Amino acid sequence: MQSFSKNAYSEYQHNVLRNIANSVAVAIDNAALYENLEEKVKARTDEVFSQKAIIEAKNKDITDSIQYAKKIQLALMSETQLFNETFKESFVLFRPKDIVSGDFYWATKRSRPL
Repeated sequence: MQSFSKNAYSEYQHNVLRNIANSVAVAIDNAALYENLEEKVKARTDEVFSQKAIIEAKNKDITDSIQYAKKIQLALMSETQLFNETFKESFVLFRPKDIVSGDFYWATKRSRPL
């Protein structure tokens, strides 16, 4: 507000105008901070999705490697039939906790005795 008269406004009116000006300044600062915050949240979200994709790719590589280790382990293990023929009252209980077992059994027939 503007007036060409001297002392046109009272102290109360000056205080009201100062308070309004301060409120407007705070609102503008808050709007700028909010805009910055939105940009930061978007950047952080993009970063999280990027890291998630990297972790998923590494997890797939690790799982594929473990599955391959399982194939190798099963290929090296003897058939349970050999155990059943050799040890009449025996059985093999092979139940890996996850994909690959830490236990390993193996048997073979020898062509000549020791």
